[in-house]
Amino acid sequence: MFFKGIEPPRTHNLIELCQICMKHNYAFLEILDACADLTPYGVAVRYPNELAVDDIIAKSTINKAQIIYDFCNSKAPEVTN
Repeated sequence: MFFKGIEPPRTHNLIELCQICMKHNYAFLEILDACADLTPYGVAVRYPNELAVDDIIAKSTINKAQIIYDFCNSKAPEVTN
């Protein structure tokens, strides 16, 4: 978003961030569901509540994070020195 001159909000809400990106590139719809699945983890780990996940959930969550990372990385403009 910075390369579009947009200051993103200070939030852990991946849905909100993805929707802002979708206004500029509708392809971000592709990762909206993964963002929705991961958003609760951005808040849950910040508070003293216990976050219990089993191996299956952990692997699925890591996979979704990788999908989001790879997608965003593919959309980032090339940086030259």
